[in-house]
Amino acid sequence: MEESLISLTDTQFNKLITLNGVILRAVSSGVIFNLAPSSLTELLNNLTFSAFLRVEPGHSTELYALTVGKNITSVRLDWLRGELNHLLKSHLDGTRLSSVPQTLPVQVTVPSALKPEIGVKWLYCMPVIASNRQYGLLLGGSLEPLEEIELRLFGALGSTIAIGLENTTRMESLQYDAAETAYLNQIAAEITDSLDLQELLQYMLTKLENIISISHAALFLLLDHFYYTLAYTSSNSENKPRRRSRQEYKIEGSLIEIVIRERTSLINPAQPGELPYIPRGSSLLLLPLIHRNKLHGVLALSYREPNTYRPDTVPLLLIEKMAALFTPAMLNCRLYEEKKRMADFDERVGTYNHNYFERELPMQLDKAHRLNYSLGLLIIDMDMLKTINSQYNYLIGSTALKHIAEIITRNVRRTDIVSRYGGDEFAVLLPGTSYKGLELVSEKIRKAICDTPIILANNDKLYVTVSLGAAYFPQDAANHRELFEIANIALLESKKARNEARIGRAATLVEALAENGG
Repeated sequence: MEESLISLTDTQFNKLITLNGVILRAVSSGVIFNLAPSSLTELLNNLTFSAFLRVEPGHSTELYALTVGKNITSVRLDWLRGELNHLLKSHLDGTRLSSVPQTLPVQVTVPSALKPEIGVKWLYCMPVIASNRQYGLLLGGSLEPLEEIELRLFGALGSTIAIGLENTTRMESLQYDAAETAYLNQIAAEITDSLDLQELLQYMLTKLENIISISHAALFLLLDHFYYTLAYTSSNSENKPRRRSRQEYKIEGSLIEIVIRERTSLINPAQPGELPYIPRGSSLLLLPLIHRNKLHGVLALSYREPNTYRPDTVPLLLIEKMAALFTPAMLNCRLYEEKKRMADFDERVGTYNHNYFERELPMQLDKAHRLNYSLGLLIIDMDMLKTINSQYNYLIGSTALKHIAEIITRNVRRTDIVSRYGGDEFAVLLPGTSYKGLELVSEKIRKAICDTPIILANNDKLYVTVSLGAAYFPQDAANHRELFEIANIALLESKKARNEARIGRAATLVEALAENGG
């Protein structure tokens, strides 16, 4: 034991040894923070005020206070914390604090306004530092100045508290690392086989909500160097993420551009800019989704209350590790979706294929029936394809089919479904359209194809026409088979004259229906 403590009384010595043992056996830093003020008061009987001002990284503080003979309410405790922060501001500076001798407390002049609040005339401050880490300040106040032996006891207890905090903090860090690793391993195991991006995003947001508060989330995907799209959104009011229409947004001048340039996470970026779907003024966290050094998108998390996300409150490293796990799983889902789409896609004309239409028609009609909205079906048949193939060649015939498919796609909505049903036939499903809308789009497609020539290799113009038949749910049919039958018979009627469009159970179809068993 150092020479300065040789003159301790047996009582003082026993108290110090006992308190040292209690502090060094503490299982967490929180326990030590709470023990520190009471231990100091127990060791030095003439103290009328004791406190531990915990200093977090970034110099945010938390006050653990104990007074003798009076109670401080939570409101006054907040006030006292502010006053002590102001009083000890110079000591909270890392350079100044590390230069203060760590063996003895330093006397601090108490402002007159603070004296009656804490009931002291003399206030002492002991920096609690171990291995160059600043844990806080041990404070003690009295009506009379402390004697030298009391200052030595004060300093000895402060040193013990520093050692105890170093030990518990190191243990807590190991425990946190172990828990974090287990958490990440659990996530990795559960998302490895995920093939549904919507479900994957919902799972990841659930895991993130265990760590930070989230009121809105958005998944942005990069399309190229100039545009990005909003793929999915999520909010507290929704059961699961919503797939959004693939509207394109310019990267230039957006917050996404900043993430791309910095390739790092952003918390409440100071740069001006808005993001689709994310409420203005909310607390914002932007996570770059990087895999194999390539940026694929950005996951935006927000909370309705501003400044909820701060560098000292958000476990950014853990969240970034979760984003790193999410990114390859997301790419795997997108690859699966693309392969699935290609299996349902006719690459020669750029539309869905027959198998996809056969699956989609009953599903769309069932949905229309369940949600009480209409459904239009349009069948389009190219006129005289055989003549074109024989007069020119099959390559020109294929070009003509692709030409027709492109015009159809340009003249329907994003929500409409265009499929190649057969060799020279296309089928279009139009959810929610009106009867008048079905008439208009039928005529619009017919006229656009008729008026738009195919430019051949020799710059000759080849004009083609189509015949169209349509049916409308619920007026024309009660089920998907009947809807297709009505549209097909309407097509047969229009093909008699070619370059025409017929819709539904018109009077001209009664005889045709009878002939076909309708």
